[in-house]
Amino acid sequence: MKNGKSSKWVSWLLGGFLIIIGVVMFVHDASFIFTGKTVDLNEILKNGGELPRDKYVTYTCEVPLGSYAETTTRAGGIIPLPGKTVSYAFYAENNMIMTIAASKKSLKTELDDQADAYYYYDETKPVKVTGCFQVNSADVDRLLEQYITQGGLNGEDITLSSYCIDTTKTRPKLAVMYTLMILLGAAVILVTVRSKNRI
Repeated sequence: MKNGKSSKWVSWLLGGFLIIIGVVMFVHDASFIFTGKTVDLNEILKNGGELPRDKYVTYTCEVPLGSYAETTTRAGGIIPLPGKTVSYAFYAENNMIMTIAASKKSLKTELDDQADAYYYYDETKPVKVTGCFQVNSADVDRLLEQYITQGGLNGEDITLSSYCIDTTKTRPKLAVMYTLMILLGAAVILVTVRSKNRI
């Protein structure tokens, strides 16, 4: 009997947790999901403004350097999805090297092509990206440092940044993920209520 009550409390807590997290995240990203509102990262870096951590940004990349890491694409950083996310290093304003995380095939092809153009022809076409401006994981940061060192791209005037533009977080994906999280939480609570009524 006690085990039954304990499991029901766990179900209530789990369902409530999923609903709360889903709603909070939906509200946090609402302006991006519904209107596509972003911050111009080029302007912020150019003017030396405060970096918009965990905000959605647009950025025009002039000098992609190439890919240095491949990881599993995960919804919300948790649920594994098909395909791989590739991390690309790029030169940003003020001699900083940052990262673009891409999973869309067309964007990866474009970044690869422009990186080749930079190395072989010393000229590139701008690549515009949109994503969440966040911090790399420790493992990805370590791979970036190795890539820059092995490529001879490090120097006294170069600043290696841990920041990444995560383009895998698109408006449709975020809306679907948060909605499913809320519905899953509601389903857990509904099943718990129904099982209680049967007793």
